[in-house]
Amino acid sequence: MPVLPIRFVDVNVTDLDRSVDFYTRHLELPIIDTPQLDANEAWLDGGPVVVRLHHVDGRPSRWVADDLQLGFRHFGFSVTGLDERADLLHEAGVPFHLEPLDATGNVRITFFFDPDGVLLEFIQGHLDHHEVWNADIVEEVH
Repeated sequence: MPVLPIRFVDVNVTDLDRSVDFYTRHLELPIIDTPQLDANEAWLDGGPVVVRLHHVDGRPSRWVADDLQLGFRHFGFSVTGLDERADLLHEAGVPFHLEPLDATGNVRITFFFDPDGVLLEFIQGHLDHHEVWNADIVEEVH
């Protein structure tokens, strides 16, 4: 079977301007200049993935860091200069869930929150898998 890569991530936000500023400034995702069907959204270029910020009137995130919840947990970005990026986030007052650390698989990671409480991850390095379910997929991704 062919691999079905993720091409689109939809992020609900309560303040579109604030979120566009956060994602363009701190994650360096440029705005995709395209006619929008809806003035309540912004499309950002995340490389192989488009990030759509969509304004909703809703409650703040009720995310709990217990790993017992079902469903979508976070999304991450492969980066270089993870520690320098984390320092800039700290200077901007961005809240962190996990400070930068060296993790299993020979990578460096950190987790932080966007303005609405979406958990985001930076990962630096090439992940060394301990157990590989499908070597073809791993090779295709790297």
